[in-house]
Amino acid sequence: MSRPPRFDPHQVLPGASDPERSAVLRRWSLDLLSTRGWLVTGFSTLCVLLAYLLGRHELMALGCALLALVLAAWLIVRFGSTTSHVHRTLPQEPISVGQLVDVGLHCPEAATIREVLPEEYPAAPVFQAPGRFDYEIIFRRRGIHRLGPAQQLVGDPCGLVDGMVDTAASDNVAVRAQCQALGSSSALGERMLTGEARHTQSAEVDYYDVGIRDHQQGDSMRQVHWKATARHGKLMVRQENYVATAHSLIVLDRRQSAWHTPAEQVFEIPHADAPAVRSTQRFEKALSLSCSIASLYAARGYQLMVQDTAGQGLSSEHLPGFSASAALDRFEDFHAATATVGLVQDQAQPVRTEMFSGSLNKTLLGFADEPVFLVLGELNDVQARWLASLASTVRNVDLFLLSAHPGRQRELASHFASTSWRFHLPAASWGVRDIWGNS
Repeated sequence: MSRPPRFDPHQVLPGASDPERSAVLRRWSLDLLSTRGWLVTGFSTLCVLLAYLLGRHELMALGCALLALVLAAWLIVRFGSTTSHVHRTLPQEPISVGQLVDVGLHCPEAATIREVLPEEYPAAPVFQAPGRFDYEIIFRRRGIHRLGPAQQLVGDPCGLVDGMVDTAASDNVAVRAQCQALGSSSALGERMLTGEARHTQSAEVDYYDVGIRDHQQGDSMRQVHWKATARHGKLMVRQENYVATAHSLIVLDRRQSAWHTPAEQVFEIPHADAPAVRSTQRFEKALSLSCSIASLYAARGYQLMVQDTAGQGLSSEHLPGFSASAALDRFEDFHAATATVGLVQDQAQPVRTEMFSGSLNKTLLGFADEPVFLVLGELNDVQARWLASLASTVRNVDLFLLSAHPGRQRELASHFASTSWRFHLPAASWGVRDIWGNS
């Protein structure tokens, strides 16, 4: 059995293009005309021009008749032809960057079908239906990529029109950031799952960490949790035998100024019909690092929260439950969101000392001893001093500074030397596993 063809944007030669994808011709569906159709159109136009100059009515009639024939054939094929039903099969599991994806096209009717891939890919071959055409594709960038609509070869008896028309088969493929398996970290400590929750290292447990449930008949009034009752607007009681839940916070810097230098190229992440978002290779590495850390901690039952420096959540914070399965659900929610996460244009305002928004500062107060990961692009001396001042209230922090020029940032480590924070300044050439392994 022959191996299905594989399509990879890295296989496209520089300057190579598909002539059938001319933007101007496809916009007006003029690519449907065959070579004979263009020759007849050119000849009939010449006849009309000569008839106008020479005053020959029979030549004018011939030219108009040929033009009408070409136009009629084009209109019939373009608007009157029926296309076959093409069904595309895609894998059910989530797709990540660099993953080999198996795709199949099935057409039950006799037709000539060609798949349409994104523009950066080589042209897919044509196959004869009825039957099935299987191929493999590798997505080198995350985003919402469009496959299709598949095209069908159509024509007219005179051979004036012979081109590909779109069928109704088109699918959007969500490609997530690459998530790599990381080894255990000493920051995980000895926290083990205990039923539906985890122990925390905090000496104090506030009312957000206490297990609560709705009041039921027979519950003692001494079990009523008054703060939670006021918060929910109904009687709530303390949950017996409940252990505080461990949480983990990841803060991902999305400011474009932090990830884009004059030497770095900004490229677009496709988003189907929505406007594309912007990214850089360094930000892609930061996003992959964030996903990999999130996967590691979610697998150990940590309830994940991901925000950017503006306090905007990159994952749902309202998923129910605090079990081990709920922790994995929160990670999956964040991982799915990475398909459309992009850089944010910095607001036109004076440079601020504080890097984080007020809402994120309040969130950090709830992570005094819980693991916090800061994935940042660039820092200046003033910002580093401000971050170091947070160490008195937020103690269990790993700061990853993925700078474009690590050598220029080494002096920033002195601000965190007297704190409990772990400052990581990886080399620009390191991959995600290297960054984590040397942390």
